[in-house]
Amino acid sequence: MAETTGLDVGADELDFLDTDGTLAANSDVKVSSQKATKTFVNAAKAAAIAACTAAPVAAPGTASSAGVAGQWAYDTTHIYVCISTNTWVRATLATF
Repeated sequence: MAETTGLDVGADELDFLDTDGTLAANSDVKVSSQKATKTFVNAAKAAAIAACTAAPVAAPGTASSAGVAGQWAYDTTHIYVCISTNTWVRATLATF
């Protein structure tokens, strides 16, 4: 492809550009636009912040107790994290 500058780029020369902000195409031949990349990163950042600031829920009774991925809980002996629907893992609390 010839080097282009400014407004002389034709639409057919930009077929390689992906403007989908979800980056769902997962393509090896498309390149995400700056705006698509920014949209994707901002959404991921917002989700990460929401997950880190979510209030804890009641501690689950079993590893298969009701829960939604991203929820977390604690009690006097464990921290619990729901890793997928109705699937909890836990870590024992201990001094170090």
